[in-house]
Order: sequence, then structure tokens, then C-alpha cells
Amino acid sequence: MSDVRSLTRDELSCSWVFDDLIHIWRSGLGCLELPEDSGTPSDVLSIWEGLLKANVAVLQDDNDDHGTMDFACKAAAILVDILRDSKLDLSAKFGPPPSQQASSSPIGEVRVTTRRTLIPSRSNAALKLVVTRDLWTVIRTTFPNNVLHSAGARLLACLMEDEADLVWETDSPDDARKQWAYLCAEVLVVCEVDDLREFWAKRSCAMAMMAYEPGVQSLMWDCFVEKWTEDAEG
Repeated sequence: MSDVRSLTRDELSCSWVFDDLIHIWRSGLGCLELPEDSGTPSDVLSIWEGLLKANVAVLQDDNDDHGTMDFACKAAAILVDILRDSKLDLSAKFGPPPSQQASSSPIGEVRVTTRRTLIPSRSNAALKLVVTRDLWTVIRTTFPNNVLHSAGARLLACLMEDEADLVWETDSPDDARKQWAYLCAEVLVVCEVDDLREFWAKRSCAMAMMAYEPGVQSLMWDCFVEKWTEDAEG
């Protein structure tokens, strides 16, 4: 065991090392099952945070703002990939009786179960947005705000283009919509003013062309006001 050691910050900042570790991390993410009211597991967030911090630290030590901006866009692209992954199902499935052993996820102590007993869960659409919000929060606290504009614009474009797919659910129709609105508000905080204008202009067009359920626009405004108030006070 003397040959086993932690990777150094410089090693973690190598592009191929980061890519390989993210691939393993994404495989673990695909094994998650999140029951009702559970958040993103701390192991998932700490690995994500560690990989980002190592790379950002090296880039900032070199005063490489352009490289930091590019890396932020790369991180945002990973979130877009998560949102657009049609095979990623984070909802709790059906588990075995307590006496049976369950296989483990590649990430920490998260358990993966076979189909037996129904486990209550939110919709997969809402859960993917919840996890993405948590991952975006890590990005915001890891990168300087002045390098996040392009990353925010990239994620926002996905949220706008894929809105119908991202908020689609049958059992709790307001949950995913609310999480989508929260994430939009949290992303727009780092975007340019023109991005904000474009977002609401497209919302106005969408409202005119689509048959939204009553209260959707009001719900969105409530979410935006809540998140922006939190940001201003924080």
C-alpha cells in the first residue's frame, strides 16, 4: 500500500486525468436513486468540488483568466450533458427487503437496489434539476464571478431550448417547473444583462404561443424573486 497516494493538484489539473475521473464520477451518478425529499449526496458534491477546485487553483495561480473561463464552460457543458441524458434516471425504484444485500454505487455509500418494494420518489425531471442546481452552486462558489458569464450562457441556452423536456412530469406538475425556474434564476445571476433581456423576451413569446397552465408565469416570478433576494442578502 506504500505505492498508493492521493493525486496532487497538478496531476488533477491534467486534462486527461480530469476527463477520466469525470467519466467515473458520471458512471456513479447514473447509479443514484434519490427517494422523496433527499438531496444530492455529499460524496457526489465533494468529488465534483475537489476536481473543480484543483483545476481552478492551478489556472488562477498562473493568472490565466481565459483558461479559467474555458474551464468554467467545460464544467457547464458537463451539467448540460446531465440534463440532456435521457438514460439518467435518479428516481427511487423498487428495492429488496431489508434483509437482502444491495449492490453499491461507484460513489461512496449510495445504494443501488433491485426491483421489489416501491420507494416514494419525486419525478426524475425534478430530481435532475435539483442535482444540477447543487452542482451549479459548487461552480458558483469555486470560480470567480467574472469568468462565469460564458458558462452561465451555455447552461441557460440548454434550459431555454429544452424547457418542455426538462419540466415534463405527470404526478407533480409544479415540482420540475419550480426547480427549472430556480435554476434559471441562479444561472442568470452570473449572465450579462442582454442574456436576462433575451430570456424574458423569449418567455413572453412562449407565453403567447403556448398553452401554459394558469399560474405558471406567476410561479416563475415567485421563484426568481425568492432566489435573487437570497443572492442579494447572501
